[in-house]
Amino acid sequence: MKDESNEILSGMLADWHKWSKCCCVGDAPRTSAMFHGVRSSRQWDSESDVLDGTLHNSQMEAFDFHVNELGAVDRTALAIQARNLVTGRNVWTSARLPDDVEQRAVILRDARNNLKKRLQAAGIL
Repeated sequence: MKDESNEILSGMLADWHKWSKCCCVGDAPRTSAMFHGVRSSRQWDSESDVLDGTLHNSQMEAFDFHVNELGAVDRTALAIQARNLVTGRNVWTSARLPDDVEQRAVILRDARNNLKKRLQAAGIL
């Protein structure tokens, strides 16, 4: 049996990056910081759309909590990977991580394993 937890974790990281950036409301870009927490009316959404959105938001809040409980280097490695996953390119990096590609890979692997353990213990993954 194939372990799909790495693929699921990659998908969750990409969703978390989009969710945490909140750069768009629907398809329109946000134009003012004044409207950061404003939600649009849900009166036209179906009941399943409202439930799906609420479930996704709760899942991302829990995911965000567990990422923020990790050490600074692990959080940085995961945030960079999440951004790379969303863009589909491996171009983003951070000065907080080592320049050596192999060292960065080890840090990322350890960060993913630490997060995976936390998410599995919490029943999220």
